[in-house]
Amino acid sequence: FSECQVVAGTPNVTEPNAVGTACGQIWTGSTWPADQTSEVSFNPATTAAYLALFVRGTTGTGSTLDGYEAYINNGTAKLYVITNGSSTQLGSTKTGLTFASGDVWSFSCLGPSLVVYQNSALVLSWVDTTYNAGSPA
Repeated sequence: FSECQVVAGTPNVTEPNAVGTACGQIWTGSTWPADQTSEVSFNPATTAAYLALFVRGTTGTGSTLDGYEAYINNGTAKLYVITNGSSTQLGSTKTGLTFASGDVWSFSCLGPSLVVYQNSALVLSWVDTTYNAGSPA
């Protein structure tokens, strides 16, 4: 993945440098509250598009990455806890999802609760206490 470009203005948002390219962004240099949300307004370039949203993540990569991930791909959504780069799925897989241009996907952690929404409709939820701090991505 390449780093996304930051779009000037409020709120702080990022986007791929070119349509159809994979990119990612983790917000660092700030102290984030334990309760946080990672949100994206999605405009898929292809039907094979996917999203990965993170909360309470570290700035590490590979074997040093820790945090929670919501992974949405091919009509499914899954929640993961990542420890030292290894993912463990939390709960079951949500199936039958569709992508549409302009969808707003959000992944929030509020205390031990992890929740994923598509256009304000609940998609997945789980309770986990592995991490209580980190950055959204």
